[in-house]
Amino acid sequence: MKQNDYDVLKRLYRFICPDEDDEESLGTQEGRMIKKYYDKLFKEFCLADLSRFREGKVGLRWRTKAEVLSGKGQLICGNKICSSEDSLESLEVNFAYKEDGERKNALVKVVLCPLCKPKLRYQQDQEKKNLSSNRNVESKKL
Repeated sequence: MKQNDYDVLKRLYRFICPDEDDEESLGTQEGRMIKKYYDKLFKEFCLADLSRFREGKVGLRWRTKAEVLSGKGQLICGNKICSSEDSLESLEVNFAYKEDGERKNALVKVVLCPLCKPKLRYQQDQEKKNLSSNRNVESKKL
């Protein structure tokens, strides 16, 4: 079955590209195409998809040239559906994700407005709230 470029990208692309000097992957046409695509991305700031934040699912991706030129993710909130330019805050986030069934971590920067920032930490805040409410219930029983 013939694969188009999108299929190859979907199959081989990695959020953090392996060693840039990895001759084994760069020796193939597919490997060179992935590296060329990866090199075109702007990896200073990420854009966030916070549409499923209540489920504890946050998507991050690197910005494209058009997004860099428009200021999205640096001068405009990095949440994909927000266009706020007020009171932005740059955050360094430990992004934990799975790739090829393997758990990985990457320290990335994302710029968010005051309305979107709590969405990024929603799951952790809920867990802390539940933990503290459980402690209160236990202490009342004593």
